Amino acid sequence: MIGGIEYKLWLDNKPVEDAFYTMIETVTVEQGIDLACEARLEVEMCADETGGWSGPTDSYATPWKRLRLEIRNQTSEWIPLIDGPVVSWDAQMSGEPGQSTFTLIARDDTETLNQVARIATYEDTSDRDLIVQILTDAGFAAAMVEKIPPQPQDRPLKHIQRGTDIEMLRSIAEPYDLHVYALPAAVGTSKIFVTRLRLQGTPDVPTLILNGADRNVETFQARNDVSQATRFQFLPFDISTLAVGKDTLTTKWSGDDKNVDKKVDAHGKTIPAITRVGDTVQFLAAKSTVDDLNKLGTQILSPYISAFRDVIAVGSRAQQRASYTITASGAVRYGCYHGVLRAYDLVTVSGANAKLCTTYIVREVTHTMSRSEYRQDFTLMTNAVAKAAEVKRPTPAGVH
Repeated sequence: MIGGIEYKLWLDNKPVEDAFYTMIETVTVEQGIDLACEARLEVEMCADETGGWSGPTDSYATPWKRLRLEIRNQTSEWIPLIDGPVVSWDAQMSGEPGQSTFTLIARDDTETLNQVARIATYEDTSDRDLIVQILTDAGFAAAMVEKIPPQPQDRPLKHIQRGTDIEMLRSIAEPYDLHVYALPAAVGTSKIFVTRLRLQGTPDVPTLILNGADRNVETFQARNDVSQATRFQFLPFDISTLAVGKDTLTTKWSGDDKNVDKKVDAHGKTIPAITRVGDTVQFLAAKSTVDDLNKLGTQILSPYISAFRDVIAVGSRAQQRASYTITASGAVRYGCYHGVLRAYDLVTVSGANAKLCTTYIVREVTHTMSRSEYRQDFTLMTNAVAKAAEVKRPTPAGVH
């Protein structure tokens, strides 16, 4: 326990002994969207007069045993941050007193989906059914898989896997703006999620407050890169043109100019003009981070994507993914913030520039627990700014 922060550890699905806590120097947990969660336990070591080294015994330092960490930050609720296998350890030994450490490194259960590469062909299986099949075969039958638009009836239901399960899952999920990640469930287990980012709803953690009597944020830096926001174009084409070994994809992009001459492919078929996906991006708040949608940049959606999927649905999801132009980074104040940030959570910000007092998604967060402090360093993202008239400013200290 550090001040108001408490944490609990399990190794091999069993609570660790009290003596092990006294050996821990620091605990670091890194989380991020589309990244495996990783935990590092730095344990002190020392050599006795006979040259023997203290530190974790084989019962603690065995790879592939599970490590679980739960945390409570001045609240009644315990929040699990990770439950997954120990994948490596790192011993740093020195003849100088107090300079030797032993670090255990664990990752979440997406690591188990990234162990075996294979070549496999799946036919007559939809995107969603294949995701469920892969996860069920890997032992995650209780996975949460969001609804995916049905594939057009004129497209073949065929998938070829060349890599690990997590690589295959993400290749299917990415065009739909879905994210594959693991969250701790009961001790010794995780649940896999294949879902989109949550856009609305009640924030999961207390508000980040930058000034006033209730300030709980140490630093906060924000950037709005409007050049990142993109409108996507696509070119429909006949699936029969994807013949192997033939130079069939010789199309020339016609842009939005409807007066260009018609183009033909290698089979002599007319190539339709590029169709532009509408501005269908969803925003966390009522006001977009982009002031003028007519000035959005333009990218071309790969024609191979439309070979198997509905380009209207995929194009709108690509625009959604490109809409998060505001990123903010910072750190909470030790002892002042009574919450635990986690990747994918929603959080609101108060006390900043009016436009920045909006709802964010936690993109990355690093938890660092030492014997003297607890830090949460975060990176947030959003695709909406607040309306100035709706922003409530915190009361400065000493003003009633």
